[in-house]
Amino acid sequence: MQTHSKQPIKISVNNVTKTFGHGTGNAVTAIDGFNLEIRDGELISLLGPSGCGKSTFLYLIGGFEKITEGEILLDGVPITGPGSNRGVVFQEYVLFPWQTVARNIEYGLRLNNTPKEQRVARVKELVRMIGLEGFEDVYPFTLSGGMQQRVSIARAMAYDPDVMLMDEPFGALDAQTRNKMLVDLIGIHEKTHKTILFVTHSVEEAVMISDRVCLFSSRPSKVKEIIEIEIEHPRSVTDDRFVTYQKRLIDGLAEKDVGGQSDA
Repeated sequence: MQTHSKQPIKISVNNVTKTFGHGTGNAVTAIDGFNLEIRDGELISLLGPSGCGKSTFLYLIGGFEKITEGEILLDGVPITGPGSNRGVVFQEYVLFPWQTVARNIEYGLRLNNTPKEQRVARVKELVRMIGLEGFEDVYPFTLSGGMQQRVSIARAMAYDPDVMLMDEPFGALDAQTRNKMLVDLIGIHEKTHKTILFVTHSVEEAVMISDRVCLFSSRPSKVKEIIEIEIEHPRSVTDDRFVTYQKRLIDGLAEKDVGGQSDA
């Protein structure tokens, strides 16, 4: 099993707080004093109760939300806004319905004025990686949900970002399609060695794909526990070790936060 313990720190989250609103009674603190180090090439899941701030945290790393206090460093440089070194995949597919699969994938490359030859080569490479050969010229509305999400992933990867941020990307899919997508994501990670942050509310998803799982406390969020998943790929839900990790995470979600309310 590949380990990332000796890899350099890719993302460093230092005492980060995020508060929405201003004034007494109007301010809501979503994240409070959050600290986390993520290593280069690591696939880490962000798991916690609904409304705990997982997506907010992801958007802070994406640069879509401003940090109230603290800092997030990417390769030692503070994040102050969005950048091409981070690709984002949302739960909604957010594809352009008037553009073909190929045109959707190459969208960011066109914005960056990438030469056509390079765009064509990159689209071909990504279409092969996500298993959609033959669908380059079709429109998103003709595709299944799983296929549309593959296109979203390919589009986010098109400009070769260092970090992939994925916000419950398979939450809207049926169980069979979701399981296939999880296997495909593991394959993409093994091929590309990108750093991936994966927001999920599913304990099974977290154990299936992750190098480590970061367990969030209830709001305002802190790091409650970080659990390394020491099972080689491919992983099976019937493996006794898999079941043990699931139980550990479920118990962690159910435990009361120190000074807080129950997460259950």
